[in-house]
Amino acid sequence: MEYTRAMPQTPVMDSGEKRLNELGYKQELRREMTLFKTLAISFSTMTLFTGITPLYGSSLQYAGPASLVWGWVVVSFFTWFVGIAMAEICSSFPTTGSLYFWAAHLAGPRWGPLASWCCAWLETIGLIAGIGTQAYAGSQTLQSIILLCTGTNKDGGYFAPRWLFLCMYMGLTIIWAFLNTFALEVIAFIDIISMWWQLVGGLVIVIMLPLVAMTTQSASYVFTHYETSPSTGITSKAYAVILSVLVSQYSLYGYDAAAHLTEETKGADKNGPIAILSSIGIISIFGWAYILALTFSIQDPSYLFDPNNETAGAFVPAQILYDAFHGRYNNATGAIILLCVIWGSFFFGGLSITTSAARVVYALSRDGGVPFSSIWRKVHPKRKVPANAVWLCAAICILLGLPILKVNVVFTAITSICTIGWVGGYAVPIFARMVMAEKNFKAGPFYLGKLRRPICFIAFLWICYTCSVFLLPTLYPIDWNTFNYAPVALGIVMILIMLWWILDARKWFKGPVRNIDIQNGKGLPDEAFSTLLRSATPLIKGYCGEVSLFGCGVAAIQAYWRIGYSYNASSGGNDYTICFIRIHSLQTSPSTGITSKAYAVILSVLVSQYSLYGYDAAAHLTEETKGADKNGPIAILSSRGTISIFGWAYILALTLSIQDPNNETAGAFVPAQILYDAFHGRYNNATGAIILLCVIWGSFFFGGLSITTSAARVVYALSRDGGVPFSSIWRKVHPKHKVPANAVWLCAAICILLGLPILKVNVVFTAITSICTIGWVGGYAVPIFARMVMAEKNFKAGPFYLGKLRRPICFIAFLWICYTCSVFLLPTLYPIDWNTFNYAPVALGIVMILIMLWWILDARKWFKGPVRNIDIQNGKV
Repeated sequence: MEYTRAMPQTPVMDSGEKRLNELGYKQELRREMTLFKTLAISFSTMTLFTGITPLYGSSLQYAGPASLVWGWVVVSFFTWFVGIAMAEICSSFPTTGSLYFWAAHLAGPRWGPLASWCCAWLETIGLIAGIGTQAYAGSQTLQSIILLCTGTNKDGGYFAPRWLFLCMYMGLTIIWAFLNTFALEVIAFIDIISMWWQLVGGLVIVIMLPLVAMTTQSASYVFTHYETSPSTGITSKAYAVILSVLVSQYSLYGYDAAAHLTEETKGADKNGPIAILSSIGIISIFGWAYILALTFSIQDPSYLFDPNNETAGAFVPAQILYDAFHGRYNNATGAIILLCVIWGSFFFGGLSITTSAARVVYALSRDGGVPFSSIWRKVHPKRKVPANAVWLCAAICILLGLPILKVNVVFTAITSICTIGWVGGYAVPIFARMVMAEKNFKAGPFYLGKLRRPICFIAFLWICYTCSVFLLPTLYPIDWNTFNYAPVALGIVMILIMLWWILDARKWFKGPVRNIDIQNGKGLPDEAFSTLLRSATPLIKGYCGEVSLFGCGVAAIQAYWRIGYSYNASSGGNDYTICFIRIHSLQTSPSTGITSKAYAVILSVLVSQYSLYGYDAAAHLTEETKGADKNGPIAILSSRGTISIFGWAYILALTLSIQDPNNETAGAFVPAQILYDAFHGRYNNATGAIILLCVIWGSFFFGGLSITTSAARVVYALSRDGGVPFSSIWRKVHPKHKVPANAVWLCAAICILLGLPILKVNVVFTAITSICTIGWVGGYAVPIFARMVMAEKNFKAGPFYLGKLRRPICFIAFLWICYTCSVFLLPTLYPIDWNTFNYAPVALGIVMILIMLWWILDARKWFKGPVRNIDIQNGKV
């Protein structure tokens, strides 16, 4: 009998580690996480109770139970689109850097560094603020537990003062940091406890609370009752509903936690996406059940917010629990136990978010994107965890909490910063995935195929909406204790980060740095970001081929077309007919840096977005117009219709008359070259071209004259209401001509100052165009949004009245304005340097921060809006 010695088997490389190596990273962290452990951490980061519990009361106040209940369903629906889009990317890029790593690779080598820079810092801001939200809400729950344990607010119970509240906040943060310095298997074990804690605890609360309550609210109250509280200062029902849904938007994110741990997860290319989608599904179902349990168990809705009730009106869920158990058992023991379950959820949630935040800081430090990166990227030699990054996150979180000692809106600000930073970080890779060429995407096991663009598009729009609403004021009247500081804080931080990028970081930050010498095939070419098409006549260039410009118009100017067309026919030149324009494939110019066709189309359409506004000029002149209530609307709509038709015709005329489509630059002024080619080709001279250029110049002249008129009227009106420095000067009207002459010259002086950089910088027109569009079109958004959300009974209709159509029309208009303003903030040329950078975001950010600071510090005390200059009341002289 022969015996054969068994040959030793070569260990099979984990699929996640294999993909990590392909991406250029060696395995450094310990890969021990199973699917269940990863799901546990993702679930613990989202947490069943931590989003709903602290914001439940305010949401109920804004719009009542119906908005709260159905808002969760709507937000859950759109959250699935975001989760699915991220799951596909996670399957392809299973690395610890997750979002910012994805952004770098999806955006390509040219724009990848900037995309990853923005994404990394947004995510870092969001995650660190997220630790603060858990610490604050956990301290708030503990405050209620102590109060009920010591005898309730009515019986002399101990209500923790601010200094003790801050100590609890800091204590939780330090405990989470300490636990995160242990090996990841310890955290994974705790997160498994957390998952079962929340599942079992959630079932107990959801089932027990309605059963214990002596009475329950009717289904009609829970699912259909709408009610606003006077204490919020908000009277608009639509606006109240928007604010009421914030509880759901704040609760339903954090599922990217699984992506942060992919380098430590077995089979991460498969298990990462499963963990993301599973956590969304579980939280969506259990979260809705928790909201229903709380709402059905309310005993007296008006008593919940009474500062003299048993919980001092500070924590509505605690009062609901107290009312239920005290009503049946005449003691608060059951309420205290369930509050401890909820507090445990905050504890586990903060622990998980600290884990995720530290991984992002570690990954960004590994790539040199954080000051003193060499310190924060160190991994504990034994435990294999980024301990220094953990303590950095904890220290910043503690600093965020210090205003608790003086300000009441700390939680509102931290919540807004957390949501905008965290969810905003999702937008960058999702947008890059949407616009990149499919051939350059290496799909993982989870792949969307042709569905990726519509899914990513819906996800991106939802993220933009979510970030926008968290910038809104939440209480009125606005003062130091009610103002939402998130826009100011985020604006300052993002400006500093972008200035750092412009002045220094762009020279050395290249995005994720590989730590093994390996090339991922041919790599990912530049795919996402490119040049804005400078708008109107001065800016028609071939960034996206003729087909995108054809989408801007309807008919041709026959005489202009035939000059060029006849020359082509007679000379044997190219025949650029309508057929050419309609079917000509999208092509981008190498000089623009565009390779993504989808993104090129988006930017090419900016010529139309820049050109098709300004129709509000009629509104500025209503005080000088006869029958303004009728003639004003007619002028606005007529100008829109006229410009739409003639603008399209002008674009078609130019495009149909092109002699050589490959000569796309044609010097400095493309329309001039088109005119020259057409007339010189037929008549062998440029006289006709010069005449038509004079016609075009006249259009600029008259346009500038009209805009000056409108600008002066706006400055005059604002000065009349005291909203401009030295208003007494600018509001003066010429005694004879009856025009605001001083305001006119102020506008001219500022315009001249804006043009001075022409001597040194090439991008003056780009910057002014972006500032002009965002400021002008953005100004439309405020009254349109206000009209959409205001109560109809408070609107006195004029001759032109939309009736029931006003809300859908205003909603679509508002979304379009938000989109338009967003795309004009994009970079304009590559490579980025002082002569190509789009300064509009920096300039606008600084100006808006100064304006808002002026409002907070001074103007809010005296600026009351339009000031009447005759003694009238409600239309009665």
